[in-house]
Amino acid sequence: MSDLGSLRPVLHILDAGGGDMVVDLAAESPETQTRAKSEQADEEARKFVAAVATSCPKCNSKDVDFMSVEIQGQCAYQETSCQDCDTMFYVVCRLVGFALEVDDSMEFHTITGDF
Repeated sequence: MSDLGSLRPVLHILDAGGGDMVVDLAAESPETQTRAKSEQADEEARKFVAAVATSCPKCNSKDVDFMSVEIQGQCAYQETSCQDCDTMFYVVCRLVGFALEVDDSMEFHTITGDF
């Protein structure tokens, strides 16, 4: 950027939970910044899933309320709120198979891995 008096071209991306990702378009490598944020988001998602979606992703409180579920295509979204930090977030579930009731038990048929 040659004009020192001008504003930097910065892109703010807001997610549904109010998170803010900043991409500085004048930086040497915007791909590196975006990749670092993506890796951080991936790690946060892994921790949330490993905790079986039972704690707030913002403050880790276990005092969460699960509300309505909305299904769109192969995903289900459950609105959730944290009673400690007042964060609203969604638990995101993906369709991976089905279960059949056979006599007095369930027979599960699921996909292993991503496809």
